[in-house]
Amino acid sequence: MSNVDFINTSPLVLCGPLLRRVDPGSVTVWFALKAPATVTLRVYTGENAGQGTGMVQEGSRQTVQLGKYLHVVAVTTSGTPLVPGTTYRYAVAFDSAGYSAGAGLFDPGILSLSEIDARAMLLYPGTGASWLPTFVTPPTNPSELRVLHGSCRKPHGGGVDMLPTVDALIEAALRGGPPRPHQLVLTGDQIYADDVADSLLALIQDVIRVLELPVETLPDRKGRPIDKQRLAIGHRQEVLKEEGSFTSSVAKSHLLTFAEFAVMYLVVWSNVFWRNDLAEFSQIYPREWNFLGPYYDKIRRGEVIWSKWPPPSAIEKLTLFLAERKALIDFQSRMRAVRRAMAHVPTLMMFDDHEVTDDWYLSSGWCRDAVLPHDPQRPAPGGSAMGRRVVQNGLLAYALFQSWGNTPERFAATGEAGRIGRELLEHASAWSGTEDTHSTEIARLLGLPTTMSSNAPLHAPGALAYHYEVTWPGYQLIVLDTRTRRVFDGGPDDPPGLLLDDGSLAEMLVGLPDPGPDAVTLVLSPAPVIGVPLIERTVQPLIGRFGKAGRDFVDYEAWGFHPYAFQKFLGHLLGPTPVRRHVVTLGGDVHYGYAARVRYSAKAPFRRAGGATEGVIVQLTASALKNQDSKTEKFHGMGYVPAVDRLPEMEHAVGWANPGGGRRIIGDKEVPTEGGAAHGPWIVQGIPAMGQRGPDRTLTAIPDWQYTVSLIKHIEDDPTLPERPSPGAPRPILDFDPSVDRQEALGRYLTAAANHKDYLGPWGSGKEIVGFNNLGEVTFSWGAGDAKTVTQTLWWRLVGMQDAAPLTRYVVDLALGPSLYSTSGALQPGLPPPEEPAQTRRTS
Repeated sequence: MSNVDFINTSPLVLCGPLLRRVDPGSVTVWFALKAPATVTLRVYTGENAGQGTGMVQEGSRQTVQLGKYLHVVAVTTSGTPLVPGTTYRYAVAFDSAGYSAGAGLFDPGILSLSEIDARAMLLYPGTGASWLPTFVTPPTNPSELRVLHGSCRKPHGGGVDMLPTVDALIEAALRGGPPRPHQLVLTGDQIYADDVADSLLALIQDVIRVLELPVETLPDRKGRPIDKQRLAIGHRQEVLKEEGSFTSSVAKSHLLTFAEFAVMYLVVWSNVFWRNDLAEFSQIYPREWNFLGPYYDKIRRGEVIWSKWPPPSAIEKLTLFLAERKALIDFQSRMRAVRRAMAHVPTLMMFDDHEVTDDWYLSSGWCRDAVLPHDPQRPAPGGSAMGRRVVQNGLLAYALFQSWGNTPERFAATGEAGRIGRELLEHASAWSGTEDTHSTEIARLLGLPTTMSSNAPLHAPGALAYHYEVTWPGYQLIVLDTRTRRVFDGGPDDPPGLLLDDGSLAEMLVGLPDPGPDAVTLVLSPAPVIGVPLIERTVQPLIGRFGKAGRDFVDYEAWGFHPYAFQKFLGHLLGPTPVRRHVVTLGGDVHYGYAARVRYSAKAPFRRAGGATEGVIVQLTASALKNQDSKTEKFHGMGYVPAVDRLPEMEHAVGWANPGGGRRIIGDKEVPTEGGAAHGPWIVQGIPAMGQRGPDRTLTAIPDWQYTVSLIKHIEDDPTLPERPSPGAPRPILDFDPSVDRQEALGRYLTAAANHKDYLGPWGSGKEIVGFNNLGEVTFSWGAGDAKTVTQTLWWRLVGMQDAAPLTRYVVDLALGPSLYSTSGALQPGLPPPEEPAQTRRTS
């Protein structure tokens, strides 16, 4: 199909509606259109014959042009405050040349060329179902709150996409199942810019031509126009390393231009662009295709080739290409469900690294080499114009496609609060893809650093902020920016402090509305605040000791790798003001799911004024939505402790501010000798000074703060299984219906599963760590006082099953219980110290 035919037969709406931020004062819906328009959004309490009734809020916004046929907008309402725990409907009207004035979503040519198809695409069927898209506001009682979360959705990643499960849960709720979700929180890696399938990049480039987006001139390291042959699909890894100082290990088809980043968002959220067949191997790798000759069809059929010719590299490229292409076909087949779900649940997002590139802001050395402007006076490589431009493009796409919907007030059409975002939209629309005044202003408004000071990137004042919070009565969501606010206080390759400086902590935690001591606080940190010890304290540090080469395989972005920043963050998270006693941190990034609990007591929280504080922090991790691999599957079967069906011992950490960082005696401990064991002083050092209580140690010094960490396993009884089919009988692939009784439906589901014994057997297989693609569901039991729990249900698929099911459930106590100190301020004797973990924390 020609470009003209595609545009002429495409609906006005290319992507959307995406229901984004919903707070008591406003509702925001995001769209991408093929033509300029004024978009009007109206929110209603009811409807009659498909028309909204009882309008409570309204807003209009003009689209922003990014290309001849690409115009984006996030339209936000105002009016009567929304009521917690209430179902609302919304309608959208478009005023655009060539369409009737005020055309609605279901008018022909707007969402689809057919009204019937438009309604089928966006609305849920059933008697009494709404004829308008709907959403439900968070309730006042946390016991009724239901939040979904997930991360890391790579189109060609392993396993089946879990985001369509959101659609199934909404539809089940509308059919009388459990309450529908109130929020969907995407905790990072909504796109994979650095790891793109070759055939997907070919599709993206076709869409760029169809939409007639600006042709961008990319610079090399020193700012000279780069040879386009070096940017061919499947061959970008070398140029990114040489000219951009990027360190992503899978960058053969890395996104580079702003147009590529922008279209990537369109193809992961919309089915409109998946019309034509994906590119074939011969179109992208003609040289290798010629090498393969008659072997090409044999390899496609899966036949093993025992020959010195064609070259192994050609065979490897074809094998990888075919695997990627097959995964993409499955990914796009579920796109309609994703699109419908994201129109019916408020969706909040935050970037991690892959929205821009793997290792983005990983270390001070990375920042100096890859993102600072090239300066010939600095030691080689002296910064990179190319690296800086690619980071700028990725962050600009994030701002327009994610951040605008998270914080619409920062992009408001009028007023000082929206000035920075508004200026960014104006420069983005005017930019033609060259290094000009618009590009310079875009970099400044996005906050790209221009230099380093004491190893910290310095951002020009007046840049867009990416952190935010959403507050409802009894419930607060805090979304942290742990990427652009990092501080690097070590060597050029040392791990960063994800949140360290007082200004950032004040903005993101201290200066927020106080939800009260009995409220639910959810905190989004892309990297889990509490990690799995086996991985973060044993496997990753061990590999990291091999130097920079080893760190290519290590995620050196865990909170625990920087004790100073980690301990400071814990003290600021819980108070004493604002008062937060029950905190649930949501995270992703790691490509497996689990749960952990921290009980924290402090006489003097590290680097936090205000006195003593107590609290519970529960870490809930759901990852990946689509990116499982052999490593995560091993964790799935292995659990927290390899080959052992038991949880790791509870850790009991103690800490002191220890100004000066010198050696400090805090008690005594057993010291192995040839004759047995002797006792010696227990010494800690560093800022902060940290230790771990254990049976071989006696603590005599009162710590400034202390906390226990425990990992959680699935504790729900497995369902009673119906009789299994006789051996050899066909086992039907059953759909899991989430609207019926879970235990009964799960029993039938497991009975049909060929691998049900794995699930019902050892603690591994998802009872501790879920290493298959998963979606997290968070609910609460919220009684008076300490009668509070949080439950994370991970939805995932057994091998061979069609749909996800609620296979793993972690129920975590949020009760404060007794302080870790006695009433006299001494150590609490009623808590037996755990065994010392294999690796103590590093101090700095």
